[in-house]
Amino acid sequence: MDIQDHLIDIDTDSMETAPDVRVYFWAVGYETHDPKFPDIPTDLEERKLFDARMARTGREHLKGLKQRGLG
Repeated sequence: MDIQDHLIDIDTDSMETAPDVRVYFWAVGYETHDPKFPDIPTDLEERKLFDARMARTGREHLKGLKQRGLG
């Protein structure tokens, strides 16, 4: 067993596409996005962009907490 297979890498964007981690990043991004709890688009293409932005926002939020020694 490789321990690296069980760690979430918040320093690179590669984890933003891993389904089991993406949903975690997305939830954090949605909770911390400005404005909080933004409307989710119904158009498919807009939704894809929105989802990518929420995953990135979540990962970057967690990365910032880690850099400040809070995570």
